[in-house]
Amino acid sequence: MRKPLELFAEEMETVLQKHDKNKHGWSAQEVSLDFLKDKLREEIGEWLINPTDPKELVDIANVAMMLWTRQVGISGKILY
Repeated sequence: MRKPLELFAEEMETVLQKHDKNKHGWSAQEVSLDFLKDKLREEIGEWLINPTDPKELVDIANVAMMLWTRQVGISGKILY
């Protein structure tokens, strides 16, 4: 795996694990699509306000991953 991708994925996982402890049941399949779309807009807005905080990009990526999972599923096959 490419080093930048590996490091970014590790950061994504760290944030997701923190949310696992605080937000039981919060996963791509358990929240509405509208919630995820709104959350993506919110995270992008936070990054636009604070573009020097790399955590905001990790938050955007995690929500994008959740949206991606809703479309293609864990198997990688298109579900829509």
